[in-house]
Amino acid sequence: MATGFFEALLNAWDNGFTLQAVWEYVGPESRAHCPAWNRFAGIESPDWMR
Repeated sequence: MATGFFEALLNAWDNGFTLQAVWEYVGPESRAHCPAWNRFAGIESPDWMR
């Protein structure tokens, strides 16, 4: 379920959602998952996400 949620969140980010605005509210495992998923998908993560 969590993976699906973050995939949807990252997809929204790709479509203009300001993920940076909520980034401080996600936990460390979530913060690790998003850049890892981006690497898997071949997408460069912004500096604030790393």
